[in-house]
Amino acid sequence: MKNELVSKYILVCDDDPMARAFTVRVLRSVSHFDTSEVGNGQRAIEMILQKMTSGHPFHLVLIDWNMPGMTGLEVISHLKKIEEMKGLPFIITSAETDSEKILEVLDLGISDYLKKPFEAGELLKKVERVLGQRN
Repeated sequence: MKNELVSKYILVCDDDPMARAFTVRVLRSVSHFDTSEVGNGQRAIEMILQKMTSGHPFHLVLIDWNMPGMTGLEVISHLKKIEEMKGLPFIITSAETDSEKILEVLDLGISDYLKKPFEAGELLKKVERVLGQRN
């Protein structure tokens, strides 16, 4: 259980400032989560690459599916083309309810799907599960 005390770096990317603030607040309530936040897909790519090259990569990215400019799926697709990014887990968040679309997304190698609106406990459960798979 030693790994549970090691800080985990999580990026939250959502164009909705209220959703982003809620997610960050919940994650910061857990002492071993360090978070960064961005409001668009292009900035997410920049920050993920910057953290990787600094030697302190993110352990997880929570990203909104539908954002203007660059969707969460486009961000993930772009990053998965980079060898060092292939193992980075993503949880995609969305109000999407079409189960076929959700299954298609999960088939792209996304770690999990979190339906909006979500509760704090549901968010933490999924984050802990995905991070636990990496230990």
